[in-house]
Amino acid sequence: MIWRNIFIMAACLIFAPLASAQNGKDQTRRPGPPADDRGWSLYLGGGAFSAPTYSGSDSHSVSIVPFIRITKGDQIFASVQEGAGLAAINANGFRAGPLAQLDFGRDETGNSPFQISGDNSDDLIGMGKIDFTILLGGFAEYEIAEDLTVKGKIGQAVSSHDGLKGQVSLDYSPRILGIGPPLFVNVGPSLKFGDQKYMQAYYGVTSAQSAASGLTESRANGGIESIGLGGSVLMPLSYTAGLTVFGSYDRLLEDAADSPLVRERGSRNQLFGGAAIAYKF
Repeated sequence: MIWRNIFIMAACLIFAPLASAQNGKDQTRRPGPPADDRGWSLYLGGGAFSAPTYSGSDSHSVSIVPFIRITKGDQIFASVQEGAGLAAINANGFRAGPLAQLDFGRDETGNSPFQISGDNSDDLIGMGKIDFTILLGGFAEYEIAEDLTVKGKIGQAVSSHDGLKGQVSLDYSPRILGIGPPLFVNVGPSLKFGDQKYMQAYYGVTSAQSAASGLTESRANGGIESIGLGGSVLMPLSYTAGLTVFGSYDRLLEDAADSPLVRERGSRNQLFGGAAIAYKF
């Protein structure tokens, strides 16, 4: 789960500000993308970041991850990190539609093939593997004021843990002018939640897992997973390229925070940060 969240967050913080810098933020504000930006676009990028080894871990690792994203105006988007979505409704500052995302699951090491540094963790040994699955659901965004957007998304797993998870966030995205190129800032709070199946898979400990891992047996109920604050700063390098520095802090709550995996071996405090470059073709 931690890698899916990392991929989604990093992709959004890299690509969204770059698209914003090229489109509405550089021109007189008007509904929809500019007339010359309604076609297909390809974004390529890559970044390095530090993140918890797994959701709830108190150890970190550094990874390098490539990104690729395809869009058609502000109607269609697709990437491994964000999933595939269609803005079936797109009017008056409101966008909404179906969304399919990938959940990469979790193995007993918690590590990623993109990892370049960091020690292997023994925390998850005995907890079993959470298999890869697809989340089917939807997303919605509404611009409640200039530079202020509320966003939400939700997805139901079609296999593996069979759980449902979602997120609600508020993004403030001002442009800072000064000497040199403008800086595009994106900052705001977020809240993540999940149903009982999702929370049990990632934070619960069954009797069999307790015997195999040494953790206290525990049942996790549905509810709030975490609250957090994240942000990024984009500096354009050219009309089609940008350098982004990003980071976030999440605080696990309720049954996620009370999980024996977190209390006995991890931390409720989750920090993430890195930098990346993206280019639009």
